[in-house]
Amino acid sequence: MNKMYFALLLLGLVLTSCGGTAYTTDKDEALELAQEILDEEKEAYKEYLDYAKEVKEKKDKILKEYSGKESKLMKKAKKGDEDALSALKELRNLDINSEEKYEDMGKSLQKKQRAYTLSISDIRALNDADDLEDWEKDLAKIQKKRNKVREDYYEDIEELMKDDDDDEEEEYDEYEEYNEYEDDY
Repeated sequence: MNKMYFALLLLGLVLTSCGGTAYTTDKDEALELAQEILDEEKEAYKEYLDYAKEVKEKKDKILKEYSGKESKLMKKAKKGDEDALSALKELRNLDINSEEKYEDMGKSLQKKQRAYTLSISDIRALNDADDLEDWEKDLAKIQKKRNKVREDYYEDIEELMKDDDDDEEEEYDEYEEYNEYEDDY
């Protein structure tokens, strides 16, 4: 679940992104803008994936003493183990800092994506459907490429995080156990 949130957060950041205002009502400029965004998304997804690999390596290092399982770390931390509590703090700081970095990385695309969305909407409103037929086809081709790049990124992230999925079920069970104790108070 946490990994899916992460991926959706990145997608949201990328889809709402870019440099200066690139708003236009010119159809050709809008197509160029769409292509620019595609190129920037390719680079951003590569950066996100590289950073995700780096974060995963750090998490794996932190969780090494706990068989790579956050749930095992939580069990030890729950018992007051100082090393486990320290590792938990390190892990949570990594999570917080990495989320902030992903947000910062996505900001470079935000303005351009907003300008693009407004441009497309206004171009459609300002032109007759007959005048947009070929343009819409060209725009759809670029959008199809963007979708493919995004899908490939999600597959790569899913592959990177797949070995963490088993731990999520264990973590959920641990939190249910925690909630049961909470009811006792």
